[in-house]
Amino acid sequence: MKRICTLLLAGLWSLVAFAQSGTISGAVTSDDGEGLVGATVAIKGTSTGTSSGANGAYSLTAPAGTHTIVVTYTGYANAEASVTVSAGGRATLNFSLAAGTDLDRHAAGDLAHR
Repeated sequence: MKRICTLLLAGLWSLVAFAQSGTISGAVTSDDGEGLVGATVAIKGTSTGTSSGANGAYSLTAPAGTHTIVVTYTGYANAEASVTVSAGGRATLNFSLAAGTDLDRHAAGDLAHR
């Protein structure tokens, strides 16, 4: 009986924890509309993140509240945007990344001087 009560309590606790989070999903594309597979999508200041899959689609679970989402992809400018997700809710946030950055040009220049 004690074991059953413990399992029930653990199940209820996981439901409460799940209900306090929501889902953020969307797509990461290049500025010409092509899906970027393997882009890193993360909640700024946390270790929560994921990689975009087919057609640049991504989905991650986040605590209810307002978050800054950061997207990085090699050869493209990084992007950030704020999104609010409610407990048990869903938010959609799409990103279109511009090709190239100043950092890419500096890195190429540094390699040329070696």
